[in-house]
Amino acid sequence: MTSSPRNSPSSTPGSPRLTPKAPLRLPGAHRVVKRSRVATRIFWYAWRGGPQVAAFAGTTDAEAFAAESAGAPALAAAWSDTAFPKPSAATFEGLAAAFRASPAFLSLAPSTRALWGPAIGKAVATFGPVSLKAMQAPGIRARIKQWHAGMAATPRAANIHLQVLGRILEWGVDEERLTRNAARGIAHLDEGPGRADILITEAEFKALCLAAGPGLARTLEILWHTGLRRQDLVELTWAEVDARAGHIVRRTNKSGGRRAACPPLTPALKKALGRRGAPHARVCRRDDGNPWTDGRQLRKAFEAAKVRAAKTLKTAGDKAALMQKHLHDFRGTCITRGYADGASDIDMEIRMGWAPGEGAAMRAIYGSQAQLARAAAARVRPRKKA
Repeated sequence: MTSSPRNSPSSTPGSPRLTPKAPLRLPGAHRVVKRSRVATRIFWYAWRGGPQVAAFAGTTDAEAFAAESAGAPALAAAWSDTAFPKPSAATFEGLAAAFRASPAFLSLAPSTRALWGPAIGKAVATFGPVSLKAMQAPGIRARIKQWHAGMAATPRAANIHLQVLGRILEWGVDEERLTRNAARGIAHLDEGPGRADILITEAEFKALCLAAGPGLARTLEILWHTGLRRQDLVELTWAEVDARAGHIVRRTNKSGGRRAACPPLTPALKKALGRRGAPHARVCRRDDGNPWTDGRQLRKAFEAAKVRAAKTLKTAGDKAALMQKHLHDFRGTCITRGYADGASDIDMEIRMGWAPGEGAAMRAIYGSQAQLARAAAARVRPRKKA
């Protein structure tokens, strides 16, 4: 409404009356002020057309608004309980909510939580009202497989959704809320050849560094030699560069700090690092000398440099190839180069911060089979006699 308190000291005869602002800002809530000759009443609804959650009244505007301000805490609680009712603990939605509030989810890397959030929402949208009893009964596995197959147009996303659903159910089993994980062992959809053979070439690397400013170019050089994930790269401090031991020790975000990536300080990497800074100062900096805000800012800067670098390449094929490359392909390139130079799975587990025994699986994901085959052939090829 558009009238002000008729008893307000500031009102003057004939002036428009304005309703004072609400004491709370409740997104989506609907507030109505009604006046009569004997009282002013303020009604709050969970949403426009929704249920009423509170009402305040006074013989004057001032009294009604004072009552509303005094009742603001109760109003907020009533609105929250109505607009966002807590899911039943006996349903999948309740299990998912409990999982999101548990250390099992909160201890994940921020990037993983951001990736899993939409997947949890997708699972809740389908299985939310299903009871926990039904989530472990015969027939639910077939429904999960049907749900997973329904996302076949985007196989990687479908597999992430299945992985997250399985993790929630596994957590439910561990917490003794379920007796079995109905999603366990369901085969993932084929995601195609992946990006293992998509590498940053030496020519592309040089073109990118020339097209980038000094800060970005130095950051890309450090990435080229370490293969760190972008968030670990931008958060790397000088205290984690152990010159005496001859390697970096970076507790990875992906592992929640449980494991460390230890790329060696090769002469080329030492040159890229340059002069040592204060222990807690960030190693990688933007062109203006300030630290990168986060990995997304670095990726955005890389994408802009990629467009400039592509213009300097000679052929249309080279330009198109570079435009298809991602910042994360630096990681696969570094891993492939490490294996091609003769590093073992254990060496790469230590270098990249992988879990013990994970090297072979990660080599299949990141290592270019074509490049590794050429490197293996070169090692057994007989040398020409002098």
